[in-house]
Amino acid sequence: LAPISLIFNPIYADSVSEQEKILQTKISDREARLELARVLSYLKKYDESLNEYHKLLKDEPQSSTIRIEMAKILFYQDKTD
Repeated sequence: LAPISLIFNPIYADSVSEQEKILQTKISDREARLELARVLSYLKKYDESLNEYHKLLKDEPQSSTIRIEMAKILFYQDKTD
C-alpha cells in the first residue's frame, strides 16, 4: 500500500501494539480498527489486515472504503480472481 512503510517499519510495528491496546478498551471503535487494518497491511501482514477489515464489514457491509482497501490487499497478494 504505502512504499514508505519499508522505511518506517519499526514505527508501524509500535503502532500495531498501540492500536491493539485501544481495541481492547474500545472494541467498537471503528477508526481504531480501520487504522489497525491499514498498519497491518503496511507491514505486509495481509491475512491479519483482511481479518480486521472483515470485522469492519460486519457493521458496514456496504462500505466502499473498506471494500476498496480489501481489494488493494488482495491485489498485492495476487488474489484478484
